[in-house]
Amino acid sequence: MLVLEDHDTELDLWPWWGEPIYRNGELVGVTTSSAFSYTLERHVCLGFVSPLSQPGTPGIITPDFINRGDYEVDIAGQRYPAKAKLYPFSSLFTQQRRRKDDMELSNFQGK
Repeated sequence: MLVLEDHDTELDLWPWWGEPIYRNGELVGVTTSSAFSYTLERHVCLGFVSPLSQPGTPGIITPDFINRGDYEVDIAGQRYPAKAKLYPFSSLFTQQRRRKDDMELSNFQGK
């Protein structure tokens, strides 16, 4: 999953599908679908990436490969920075809520 950064939904073209995905400046895949997330207030793109270990040979995908790359999605010839995520954002919201609840409980117990 890729979340577009610095993409103005009012002025910029919206992604559809089939946009090239770049990692550290190298073409590694294409998007398969995208949508505007009203919760995140950004476009979210789904796609497949495949590193090339040798010319023409797909490499192995690891969480480290996904997390350590600088990604861009090319929309009509313009590249937009994107953050790659392995897990749904709902899991991130749950973790944030738990931390907030824990902090509130610790403040309450300390009084």
